[in-house]
Amino acid sequence: MQDPRSKRHTMNSRYSQYLAARCVSGALVLLMLFLGALSVSRLAAGVDAVSEATPGRASEPKTGEFEAQFVKWSRGKDKGQQALLLVVFRKDHGLRQLTVANEKSDKKKISPPEDVTALAAKLMIGDTVKVKYSQLGARRTLTAISRQESKSEDDANTPFTFVRSKKVRLDKQRRLVVTAKKGSVSWDFLVPQVEGKNGRPQPDPEIAQQVGKFRRNDKVLIDYEPRDFLFVIRDIRPNPVTGEGKLLQLLDKKIDGKLCRVAVVREGKNSLSLLAAVKSDDDAASKLLAALKKLQPDQVVTFTYHKLQGRLWLDEIAAVSSAGGSQ
Repeated sequence: MQDPRSKRHTMNSRYSQYLAARCVSGALVLLMLFLGALSVSRLAAGVDAVSEATPGRASEPKTGEFEAQFVKWSRGKDKGQQALLLVVFRKDHGLRQLTVANEKSDKKKISPPEDVTALAAKLMIGDTVKVKYSQLGARRTLTAISRQESKSEDDANTPFTFVRSKKVRLDKQRRLVVTAKKGSVSWDFLVPQVEGKNGRPQPDPEIAQQVGKFRRNDKVLIDYEPRDFLFVIRDIRPNPVTGEGKLLQLLDKKIDGKLCRVAVVREGKNSLSLLAAVKSDDDAASKLLAALKKLQPDQVVTFTYHKLQGRLWLDEIAAVSSAGGSQ
């Protein structure tokens, strides 16, 4: 039989454990309520801080203007709609891009302002333009543009580096596009369309044939005209290079199965092999061969050549007289 005192002790012990558990549970509830209130107060303080730091100014665009060099027009998206983009180059700032706002709501077509369209028909790569814009966040929108001056003659004669040519589909037509670059900036130039034998538009065969001669990294001069925010080729030709050096030898050699006259010239520390086609009905080629016949090894000569498909083709050559002029 259990001792009454032992039974009373056991009941007191269980009651003490029950009270301790209730105290711990109550303390945990109070702690959770305190932490919750603290989090809410911090969140409210954060919202107030943000409200004070960004008042209504965030919705107000800032405006500005600057002068830069025109690079090209491009295409992009503005609020889910096709949009025209203006790309310019600012000294010490690099390339900058501005969105041209559409005047009509058409998701498939751009509708730039009339003054932008009119200027685009005259704007050439490298022209100096004055740009006015409004900016909201990181987005800059063109508000006005005017041409300050045309590109310099030196810039016009700076060659492009040929990258590639390819056929693309544009406005439901197959178009031949030439990609060329200066430095790290590239442009696409369209070969103009002419009416083909079947009555359908096709790339101009003469320009297309000339384009087909070039390979990647060839230096080319491109005469073009702006049209519909694009650049259309009028003429493309190799970039001429002039030099002066000592004629080492003249020899005949077959190049790609064609007989060529080769003038080996030392220019500084480099030796250049300049080619001239022997069999050609071209008057310029005939004059070039006649000029080569007048030359003798060890003469100092001036020359002009162009690089095409990795080879140097001679355009002009003449001996330098003792007085310093060409003979």
